[in-house]
Amino acid sequence: FAAEPKQNRATAEWLCGIFRSLGFKVEKHGRYTNIVALPEESFDEIILIGAHYDSVPMCPGADDNGSAVAAMLGCAAACSMWRPRATGGSAQRFCCTEHRKAFWTAARDHATLLALDSASETRLVESAVETALGEFPTARWRSLPTLVRAAEATRLARLLHAWLQIERMRPPFAVQSVEATATVDLASLTFQIRSDRIDALADGGIAIVDFKTGRAERPSQWLDPRPRATQLGMYVLAERNAQPDIEVRAAAYAQLRPDAVAAVGLAADANAWPALTRVSACKLDGWQALEVWWRSQLGALASEIASGNGIVSPRQSPLACRTCCLQPLCRIQSVRNLVEQSLDDE
Repeated sequence: FAAEPKQNRATAEWLCGIFRSLGFKVEKHGRYTNIVALPEESFDEIILIGAHYDSVPMCPGADDNGSAVAAMLGCAAACSMWRPRATGGSAQRFCCTEHRKAFWTAARDHATLLALDSASETRLVESAVETALGEFPTARWRSLPTLVRAAEATRLARLLHAWLQIERMRPPFAVQSVEATATVDLASLTFQIRSDRIDALADGGIAIVDFKTGRAERPSQWLDPRPRATQLGMYVLAERNAQPDIEVRAAAYAQLRPDAVAAVGLAADANAWPALTRVSACKLDGWQALEVWWRSQLGALASEIASGNGIVSPRQSPLACRTCCLQPLCRIQSVRNLVEQSLDDE
C-alpha cells in the first residue's frame, strides 16, 4: 500500500462501488483503507470473509491477492442473492457447548458433582447429551446418517465424563454463570465478550473457564512478546470491568480433546485451582501484574486494529513457514528478501 498509494486508493474505491452495488453497507477504516462490507439486515451471528487487496514488490499480484479478492466478491454476490444465515459453527462445536451447559444447569456446583455416584453421573451426562443434540437444528440431522448422531452422542459423553473427573479434583466452587456477556474497552474499541463459564470459588473470587476442542496454548507461552491465549486475557479484563470488587483468581482452558482432556491455565494461588500453573511461575509479581500485562499488550493489539494496521508478520517461534505448503504464493519471504537486499546494498 505504501509503495503505490494512489493505485491502492483507486482499487479501494472500486471495491466499495462493487459492494454497494450488491446492497452492502460499506465502511472504510484506518490509514490503510480497510474496507468492511456489512449486510443491511442485523444478524445475531455473522461469518467473516476477508482478503487483502494490496500486494508487495516482487510478488505476482494475481495470487497476491487478486484471486482471493475475486473469490470474496463472488461470495458477496452470492450472499446478495440468497442471504444465507450463519449456522453458529460446526455441529461438533455447537453440541459440545450445549451439552456442558445442560449438565451444569442441572448440577450447578462442586458439592452436587461429588455427591453423584457412577450411575447418577451417567444419567445426568446422558440427559445433558440428549438435550444438546435436541438443540441442534432438526433439518441438519435429517441430512446426516443415524450412525453419525449415535457416534456424536458417544463422543460427547466420553468427553464430559473425562472432564468431570478433573472438576472433581478442584476445591469447592459453584457455577456462577454460563455464556455470560460483558464488554471490555481497549484503545478506542469496545469488545463484546461471552465467557463460556464463570465459577464462584468457595473461599472467595472467581475462576474463568473457556472450553476448547483444540489444543490449548501452554501457560509458559501466554506471555510471549507476541501474546498468546489472548481470549482468556480478554475474559479476565471484561470480568474486571463487570465486577471490579471481585478478584479473578484463575483462568483456564478446558481442553476437550479425545486424546488429551486437561485443565490448562494460570491460578493466583494454590487454593484457587491446585492443578493449574501458579502465576508466579511466569515471573510476574502476582495476579494483578498479569492483568496489567494483559491490558497493556492487548491494548497495543487493539490500537493496531483500530488504525487498520494489518501487517503480515508470522511468529518466529514456532515458525509457521516450516509447516506452510504455500511457498509459491508467499509474500512474506519476498519482503524478507527485499530487506536483506537493502542491507547488502548498504
